[in-house]
Amino acid sequence: SGSTGHEADFAQIAPQVEAFLDAAPGRRLLVLGHFRPEIISSDLARKIDHVPFARYEEYLDALASADCALMPLADDLFNQCKSGVRVIDAASVGVPSLVSRVGDLPTLVDHGKTGFVLDGPEEWRGALETLAGDTKAAAALGATARQQLEAQWRARLAAPIIDQGLIDWVRG
Repeated sequence: SGSTGHEADFAQIAPQVEAFLDAAPGRRLLVLGHFRPEIISSDLARKIDHVPFARYEEYLDALASADCALMPLADDLFNQCKSGVRVIDAASVGVPSLVSRVGDLPTLVDHGKTGFVLDGPEEWRGALETLAGDTKAAAALGATARQQLEAQWRARLAAPIIDQGLIDWVRG
């Protein structure tokens, strides 16, 4: 998380994530960035591996070690304006994304092909179980996310989107 503002977002799915972690031994939750363990149950906190806010390269290295990226967002005005940059980050390291149907996130996830777009808290555990139940399929979702990112989101040698006359006018 880039800020503590996502604590309320995670709270929506915390019970589902905790149930998923409790369902099989050895399951862990990797939290990247800002995190305050006192806001969650002590049982859940014991199942978390935390990597503090770090340089971007370190963040991507840690993200690459994850099986999937969870991006729950509460449906409010602030989150409706959020960009999907974290989906792009996950795809860049071949990690599938599980996202809420809020803001730009669902426009960047091809449901069932690069991750999952989830409509409510009750869907998160099922999506996690699906990925945990077939790790090869989960890895394939991440690989497809990376392939789609490379095909659709790379810098192109195309004409600028701003008219050259306007650029000349601004430059004087």
